[in-house]
This record gives sequence, structure tokens and C-alpha cells, in this order.
Amino acid sequence: MKLNLTGTILLLTTLLLASHNIGAAPLGTAFTYQGELKVIPGGNDIVIPANAAFDFEFELYDAQNNGLQVGPTVLLNNIQVAQGVFTVELDFGMSPFVGDQLYLAISLRDGNSNGSFSDLSPRQKLTAAPYALHAEYVAAGTVGSVEVNPTQVQLRVLGTCPAGSFITSVNQNGTVVCEDDADEQSLSLVGSQLSISNGNSIDLANVSGDNDDSNELNTGLTLNGTTLTVTDAGGDLNQDLASIDTDDQTLSLNGNQLSISDGNTVDLGTVSGDNDDSNELNTGLALNGTTLTVTDAGGDLSQDLASIDTDDQTLSFDGSQLSISEGNSADLSALINDDDNELQTLSFDGSQLSISDGNSANLSSLINNDSNELQDLNLSNDQLGLSGSLSTVDLSGYLDNTDAQTLSLVDNDLSISGGNAVSLAALFNDNDATNELNTGLDFTNTTLTVTDAGGDLTVDLSGLSDTGAQILAKLITVDGAGSGLDADLLDGLEASDIIAAAGGGDNRTPISSIPFTITEPGSYYLTGNLSNTTLNSDGIIIDTDNVTLDLGGFTISGYDTNDPPNQTGDDGIYILGSQNNIHIFNGHVEGWAGDGINALNADHSIFERLTVSYNGGDGLVADFSAVISHVTAGFNGLDGIEGDDGTVIVFSTAMGNGDNGIQTSEGSHVAHSTGFDNESDGIDVGAGSTVTNSVASDNLIFGIDLALGGTVQMSTAYDNERTGIDVASASIVRNNVVALNGGSSDPNLEPYNISGIRTFANSWIINNKAHENDGAGIWISSTDTLVEGNSITDNDNGGLVVTTSGSLILNNKAAGNFYPDGPDGTTYDDNFELNANSNWGPIVDLTGVGGDISSVPNSDHPFANFVY
Repeated sequence: MKLNLTGTILLLTTLLLASHNIGAAPLGTAFTYQGELKVIPGGNDIVIPANAAFDFEFELYDAQNNGLQVGPTVLLNNIQVAQGVFTVELDFGMSPFVGDQLYLAISLRDGNSNGSFSDLSPRQKLTAAPYALHAEYVAAGTVGSVEVNPTQVQLRVLGTCPAGSFITSVNQNGTVVCEDDADEQSLSLVGSQLSISNGNSIDLANVSGDNDDSNELNTGLTLNGTTLTVTDAGGDLNQDLASIDTDDQTLSLNGNQLSISDGNTVDLGTVSGDNDDSNELNTGLALNGTTLTVTDAGGDLSQDLASIDTDDQTLSFDGSQLSISEGNSADLSALINDDDNELQTLSFDGSQLSISDGNSANLSSLINNDSNELQDLNLSNDQLGLSGSLSTVDLSGYLDNTDAQTLSLVDNDLSISGGNAVSLAALFNDNDATNELNTGLDFTNTTLTVTDAGGDLTVDLSGLSDTGAQILAKLITVDGAGSGLDADLLDGLEASDIIAAAGGGDNRTPISSIPFTITEPGSYYLTGNLSNTTLNSDGIIIDTDNVTLDLGGFTISGYDTNDPPNQTGDDGIYILGSQNNIHIFNGHVEGWAGDGINALNADHSIFERLTVSYNGGDGLVADFSAVISHVTAGFNGLDGIEGDDGTVIVFSTAMGNGDNGIQTSEGSHVAHSTGFDNESDGIDVGAGSTVTNSVASDNLIFGIDLALGGTVQMSTAYDNERTGIDVASASIVRNNVVALNGGSSDPNLEPYNISGIRTFANSWIINNKAHENDGAGIWISSTDTLVEGNSITDNDNGGLVVTTSGSLILNNKAAGNFYPDGPDGTTYDDNFELNANSNWGPIVDLTGVGGDISSVPNSDHPFANFVY
């Protein structure tokens, strides 16, 4: 039967966009359009679904009414409409979808006819889905150089460099710039200093000629940075003690010609030869691992320097005794008790060596002895010459640039880092081993002593090893936000305090055994782990105000040293009487028959960075106005952490305790803390208190128990045996999550005792999430409560249950909640169970409603509650 288009035509439409699976064929630009077409035949008021074939015409416009057409017209003929439903595929191409709002205009006529089209009104507003076509990923291989602007995008690097050269830069178009790889170096000899270009130098004075046999005793031994210098009348021997790695090179010696691979050659003939056997300058100074070796014709003397390792050390100071971990100790009593000791200053003027507040010594005899005949090598331009000689050699041909290298001399072997060694024994023409031999080498503390016939020479090597104070001083210079260091809080002191302590300025009192009683204000610290063996006694008793107790990372234990352990004490730390301003930090208190820390009589005190565990009573008990930070209280017989009025507890954890995890009195604040797996409540706070950003889970009673006039916000109560958050009157419960609470096996518990949130009169319950609790999601037990903006889903004994009058219920959402024991013995949906004398916004049931809800009655009401 042909459709009479003179009647009214109604069109309800839904836009669907086909999904795109990565790896499948390209999506294209077409999208699916599905609509529902109903008609009112002429002269009839009954609306029926269309069942016929129609020709459709689709166009895009830039306005709801009038406006301009955008893109092509899509004509689809003879489209079958069955039971009012039709589906078509529309393809306007990509060009219309550039981000502007578009409207779909639809016209139709009888199928396969030649009549005019009738416009349907209104035009359909396109949602964002078709615009997803514009965000389709770029397929592999579809972007080439034509599509890429090389001024904005770096093209693929295709250029290469020939062998013997390397890439120095890459051009925007992918070509490269190359440069030859030169690896040649130049040796030069100036005086007795043999140098390598871009590298170091080494003193060859010990191989130079010396015909005067009346001198050559060692006259000096110094350490400058990592360079050790031994001096005699012939000059200096230098040895760099720092390990310097570089490229491989090869040295070779042919006669007097010393050569380096890829480099030049230098003639050593002018520095060889020593025909006088009555003197013996030191001929070698070498460091191999931690072994220092001094060599002359008589052989080697070696000293192990391992004891000056710069590994981290720990300084401790007890009375006048300064000790270093893994090292020795020194009695500083003479420095501490002697008022006459002063810092001294060395000065050198000409040949006069002086010490402040002391005498001076004339060193001119060491400086002005010119009886030895030293020779000098000099290099002028490219000519290498020897003083007193007319012969020169032209080195200009060997002055090629190469990488930095390091020379070292061990015994008779001259080596280059990363390369070979060559023996210089042929240059040392002294066969008499009976004179000037080194006779001793000793290393005590940080002092190195070399002995020969002339006596002893000493040098202080402490510059190679930092003291504890120096290490701390360095930490101070680099400590800062984000550095990962904690130099200002080592052992509870600032680093400067520890440095002062290392120098004898520590005024703290050590505690090396317990029981111990503190009767004077001041600072105290533990020297190690302490275990109590005295029956019925406290570990440390504080009987005064203004005490700082640093546990130093150690443990105060209530066990004796037997195996298995036995409890032998009362409280680990006990505050006797009424005290103020007690600060206890940085350590562990465990295994006491009583409390770990009993500070019930200590007002305005601080407890931080502590572990209190396995004590028979409470873990930590604090008096009013205490600050408790970074404390872990685990497996204590009673409460984990207990605070009086005005206590602040932050970043702390209480788990596995026999009563409450965290418990406080009035006006307290608990933040960023956790109560887990405790025998009673996870977090239990007094009237007027707040709990923020905290977690309570797996506790046997309530997760969070809040007294009158309190606030719980931004917190989580999860999987507790009874109610997640249980709140007294006049409280605020806002932005919390309560889930899976009420798992108790007690069949006699009422639903309100196993709910997500329960509260009493005059409270605000705002923007919480209550999910899968065994009782109700939210249970209101008294009057005048505001319940607003909560999401309540899948709870087992109702969603929102309001049992009394006078409450206001606005903008809540509930789904999947049910009541398991209905009048007929079956379950039934129970999302909102409200007392008739309360007030609420309209409850809009969206179950079974799909798509746009704007036509659902009251869906746009400002106070509407929704079931979905």
C-alpha cells in the first residue's frame, strides 16, 4: 500500500558509528545511520510504524534552520522500512567534517517513485561520533617525503661516512657531514719533563746525568692533590696517583729513540747515562692497586695504602674518644682539656720555613746546593736540544694531534695508559748498588715515611681520604629539595651538629645500657641496640622536661639475650610525672610487657620515625597536643597508637593490634594514616576530630568510628567486619569511599551495623561512594540529615535507607541495591527506602530507558534522585 505523505510524519533517530579495529582494513569515510519512522495516515489519528519502501535524500547543513549546505547530497532509493526501523550507510566524504557543528536534513518519498521529496523536521543535530573519522590513525607506509615539510620534521638519516671518518652532524634532509678520524699524538721533552699532546707529563729527572757523588739524599716528600713528589738534589720525582684511562697506544725503544704508535719519535740519548756509582737517585715511583712502590738501584720498597680507602666511614665520639668505623680510635682528651692548644699556620718566605706561634728553619742549604750537575732539555719551536750541547733534533715532523694519553714509570718500565710498556734499563748505567739505598718505608695512620742514609722523610696522605666531618660537610653542600639526601637529619641532628661532635663539640649524653633514668634536661642518644634483663623495670625513664632522645636507628628490646626470648620488663620508655616538651625519634621499641612508649604524662611532645611493636600493652600512648609522625605500631596487645585531646597523627600505620589501630580523644586530627587488620576499629577518634586522606581496612569492628561533631573526608573504609564509617550526630562525611564492609559472621547484627556509612542526626552525607556493602549503602538513623550527591550501588540491604523523619535527600544516584527478605520471602529492588516524613527530590527511574533521558519526567529537576 503506498504511503500517503499528506499525513504527519514523525522521525526518531539514533546515530551509530562503526568501530575500527587496528590491523583490519581501512575504515573509510562512511558511517551507519539508523532511524525509526512512524506515520499517521491521512484522516486517521493513529500513529503506526512504517512498513514500506522509501526513497531517502540526506544533506548536511551548517544551521538548524536555513543555513548553507555542506558537502554532497546522498540519495538512497527503495530503502525498506520494517516495523518502523531502517538502517542506511551515509558517505559524505571527509571534507565536511572539519570541526564545525553540522545538522542532517532528511527528505523522503515513496520508494522507486518520481515524485517530489518531503522534508522532515527538525534537522537532526550530529553528535561528535562522525568527527572521529578525522582522528583515524595514519597507516604504515602512507606518509612519504612529499607529505613531510623538511623545515619542520627531520627526515630519515640515509647518509654514511667512509672508513676512517665519522659523522659530525646530520642535515635536515637526512644527509650527513663527515670528518677524518685522526688518532696521532706528539711527544715533547722540555728539561726533564716528557709530555704528550693533550695529555699529562712525567718527570725523567731520575734518568738524567749526575757526576757529583757528594749529594743525592732525599730532601722532600709532598702530596699535592693526587700527585706524590719525592725530591732530592737532582730534582723531583712525580707520580700521579689517579687512575686515568685512555686510548690504546704502543711505545717502542730503538737505541735511544723512543716512539709512540701513530705519533712521533724523541731521542733520549741526551738524558741517558750515569757513570758515577756513588749516588742513587730514586728511579721509580708507582701505584698498583693500593700498593705504592719506591724504586732505586737497590730494589723496591712497597707499602699497602689500602687503609686509606675512601669508603664511607662512621665517626663516633664517646667522652674524649674519637673512633671511626672499621678503624682505630684516638684519645682527644689532650685537645679537649688543654686550653693552650692553638691552630698553627705554616709559611715559607724565600728559604725560611716558619710556623705561627713558633720558630722558623732556614732551608737555604737544601735550596742553594748547586753542586749537582743537572741537565735541561729545551724545546724551541720544533728543535729539541740539551743544555751544554750543540746537538739538536728537529721534531716538527712528529707534532701531529692525537688523543690524550697518560705516561707512568714503574721501576725501569715506561708505560702508556691502555697500551704497551718499554724498558728503560739500558739508560740506567749505574751498576753499584751499595750507596743511597732506601732502607725503610712505613705507613702509620695517614703518615708515609721513606728512610735512607740521610734520615727520614714523611708526608701526610690524609688528603686522599675524607674524614667523617668532611663527608658530612660535602653532603651539606649538595643536600637540597629532590636530592635524595637527608644530611640535615642524620641521627636526628643537623649535619653541622655531627661535624661539631666529631671535633669534640657533642654535648649529648650517651645511653649504652638499660635501665636508664634521665633526670636532667638535654639531648640523649643510644650507642647501640639495648636489651633489658632486669625484671619488672622500665627501659628508659624520663623524669624531667625538655628532653630530646635519639634512638639512633637502634632497638630498645624488652627481651633478654636468651633463646627463646623472655619478656622481662614493663614499659620500653616511660615518662614519669607531668613533663613537657619531650622529643623521641628514630628507632624501635619492641617486646615489652607493658607499653612500648608510655608518654601519657608528657604534654606538647613529638614522636617521629618510630616503630613500636609486639608490646603487651599499647604501642605508643601520648598526652594532649602531641604530634605523632611516621610511626608504625604493629601487633601490640592493646591500641597501636593512642593520643589524648588535640593530638595530630600523620603518615602513620597501625596494624594487627589487639584493640583499636589508632585512637584519639577530642579535637584530634588523623591524616594520611592507615588502620589495618586490628581487633577493634581501624581509626577511632573523639568528638570534634577530623580524619582525612586515610585508610581503614580489614578491621574486626568499624573501619572509621567518628564521635560527635567530627569530619571524615577523602578517606577509604574497605572490607571491615562491620560498618565502614560509623558517625555520631552533627558530623560531616564527604568524598569518601566505603566498599565491601559488613562481612561479619555474626547473624544477630542489624543491617545498620554492617552498612557502608551510618550516621545520626544533623549530619551532612555528601558525595560519597558506597558499593557492595552487606548492609545498606548509606543508613540514616536519626533526624535532620542532609544526604546529597552520593553514588550508591550493589548493596545487599538497601541503597539509601532513611529510618526517621526530617532529612533532606537530593541528587543521589542508586543502582542494583536490593532487600534480601521481602514480604513473600524473595528479594526485591530497594534503592531508596525513605521515611515518609523526610523530604526528597523526585526519584527518577531510568531502568529500561535507553538513550536521551531528557524526555523522562523530572529528569531535569534540580533536586532529582536517580535509579538506573
